[in-house]
Amino acid sequence: MLAGYFGGGRAFDYAVANFAALYADQTERDSRLFNDAIASGRISAAALE
Repeated sequence: MLAGYFGGGRAFDYAVANFAALYADQTERDSRLFNDAIASGRISAAALE
């Protein structure tokens, strides 16, 4: 159904793949900043059991 809407080109495929890669990179940066904040004591966190 999506192929019919977007056509047969690769633009949509590339856009989704690019978004996924950028989102993964942002998630890694966010995780690093979050863990650094915990390690420095700026925020506290508790492990789930």
